[in-house]
Amino acid sequence: MTLAEQITSDFVNAVSNTDEFAQVATYKKYEDGSELQVSVIIEDVNLRDQYSEGRLVSDNANIFVYLEFKPSIYDSITIDTDTWVIDSFSGINNRYKLDVSKDRVSTRKHTQGRFR
Repeated sequence: MTLAEQITSDFVNAVSNTDEFAQVATYKKYEDGSELQVSVIIEDVNLRDQYSEGRLVSDNANIFVYLEFKPSIYDSITIDTDTWVIDSFSGINNRYKLDVSKDRVSTRKHTQGRFR
């Protein structure tokens, strides 16, 4: 097994391990509205807030996922009751890091430096 194959195998094993790291989420494609269940690892926003200094936008996160297709901006991922929209992504060999933000309806209320 090559190093690239081993890295992919380790990533798939970590992402699919819902007993320790991963969570099951619903991935919804923006283009056609189709949905599928995927295993994801989401950055712990609370941990990041605890060890950060200064002002931090806590409605952004990183999600790590293995997909058989290329994600698209505006696709969404729902974990528990939170829906996250993909702002940007990077990946190789079907392993993706998704930069996401919470999908919130605009309330015109000013929070964390932005209008909602």
